[in-house]
Amino acid sequence: MIGPVNVRLRGLAKTGIAAGLDWTSLSSLVGSWRGLKDKPLVVGYHRVVSDFKYSDSLSISPMLTSAQTFEKHLDWIARRYRFVSLDELAVGLEAGDCSGKPMAAITFDDGYRDVYQNAFPILERKGIPSAVYVVTDLVGTRQLQVHDELHLLMSTLLARQHSSSLAYWRDLAAGLELSEQSSKCLSDRIHGANSPFQATRRVLETLSQSEIANFLQELRTRAAVPEQALLEFQSVDWEMLREMAGRGVTVGSHTRSHALLSNETPQAVRDEVEGSRQVLEQQLGVTINHFAYPDGKFNASVINAIAEAGYRTACTTCAHLDQAHPLLTISRRMLWEKSCMNTFGRFSPAILSCQVNGIFDPVDKCKLQHWA
Repeated sequence: MIGPVNVRLRGLAKTGIAAGLDWTSLSSLVGSWRGLKDKPLVVGYHRVVSDFKYSDSLSISPMLTSAQTFEKHLDWIARRYRFVSLDELAVGLEAGDCSGKPMAAITFDDGYRDVYQNAFPILERKGIPSAVYVVTDLVGTRQLQVHDELHLLMSTLLARQHSSSLAYWRDLAAGLELSEQSSKCLSDRIHGANSPFQATRRVLETLSQSEIANFLQELRTRAAVPEQALLEFQSVDWEMLREMAGRGVTVGSHTRSHALLSNETPQAVRDEVEGSRQVLEQQLGVTINHFAYPDGKFNASVINAIAEAGYRTACTTCAHLDQAHPLLTISRRMLWEKSCMNTFGRFSPAILSCQVNGIFDPVDKCKLQHWA
């Protein structure tokens, strides 16, 4: 466990290093060395909220960006890049466009209502194109995203003293339709988590979507979602999406249910990627060409399913590139409120420069089995 003093020291070090690298232009040199110079910058967000402190009390923190910080990100990017739509991005990538300022595209995952309420007006005012990838089963409903409900319920349960024991989680997992090995793996991973967020990630990474549904059903018998969360986490409705699409926002698919596709059967993958596209096209009356992998998870069979479904581009969250389908493995920089803040809690252009230029990227390559 990292203590508050160590966190503070790490923050001070990060702030100082970023300032030095930016002042000496070394961050740009590192970006060039990493092959990022003149390459498009595709930025991913989840939620844009009016009150970060309040939303953070209920939410997964790395999914939140305040409207004020979001606008600062846009202004910094605008001085260095030219904003393009996903269609323009695809054309530029296919043509190898390196003329003038490099391209930048702004995207949002999941289809939260606060993107319509808080981000969309800022983008319209600035004349910046954007894209929103939606989970179609949730559009116009009061149902929560799977990860949000899991996090809320896990936060409630893990705050209870008796829920900290391994026996508690083994008893809970035993009630699911899992193999003995899978049940033990799940309970051990939850018990070993150091936060509700980490526990939530471990559940999502371990189980298929149908297994997660059963797990959630069991959790609901032991804890309840706070009523205010139903408003906090609402998705857009179809009228909002039609308005956004009619005013230039690109709408893309983020599956039907936010399933992590590399955990699913081939038939389930097809249902998720083809079904969501069909619903969007029927509801919006436009062709849906763009896709984003939930949690960036994909493998070779998933990429093939995306290609067969007819998508032109697909975005992920890591640097893996499929040479046969480069537009179906477009890498994004996922940003949030504190990703570009210094140790004093203020927006840092220097840290954002380091983020964009890959200064803080892990040295080790991604350990996910994308090609399995």
